[in-house]
Amino acid sequence: MNRPFRPIRRARAILWLATVASLGLAACATPPDPVSEAGAAVLRTFDPENEPDATFAELNRLAAESPEGVALAAASLVRDPKRSTRYVAVYLLGLTASTPADIAALGAALEDRETFIRAIAGGALVGLGHKPAIPVLIDLLASEVTIPQSFPPLPIARLAFDGLSFYTGVSFGWEEAGGSGERAHVRERWQRWWVENGERLRWNPDSERYE
Repeated sequence: MNRPFRPIRRARAILWLATVASLGLAACATPPDPVSEAGAAVLRTFDPENEPDATFAELNRLAAESPEGVALAAASLVRDPKRSTRYVAVYLLGLTASTPADIAALGAALEDRETFIRAIAGGALVGLGHKPAIPVLIDLLASEVTIPQSFPPLPIARLAFDGLSFYTGVSFGWEEAGGSGERAHVRERWQRWWVENGERLRWNPDSERYE
């Protein structure tokens, strides 16, 4: 199984100014601070719900070329009033988060009013050893909503299950469950498991799993 939301940790020395220029924004004499309004303005130009293929291709490129700068800019946008901007911010943090500040920003997104944004943030956080995200994903196991513009359509419940099962090694038969009623029952088993095991659960940074 592929690891969900594997963060990009090895930064390249790519100036944020090059990103600004490539998107046609006004160039500055010196590279702007990535967390400045100039850096955030770059990310505000993207709308995954309008042109998803081109948008995600470009976001993936930015994350690979300048993970630290992208993470800083994205972290400043997790509470943006515009849904598409928060979508971009959390998606990019899921790819690039590596510092306590990045994790704190993703943690704030766990309270987002959009279910799919909470799911993306939770999926990223469990893979970074942030245990409080586990019950958030458990609550989403019976969701019938999909991630907007995902192709093929990615159910939020599927995203939640992949993160939980991969990092904890527990499944409780979610994949075999048929309808929403059966999956709600599986979710109840997960909830009991969390009550019984959550306090003692520890993140192993070597295996990158909960034990």
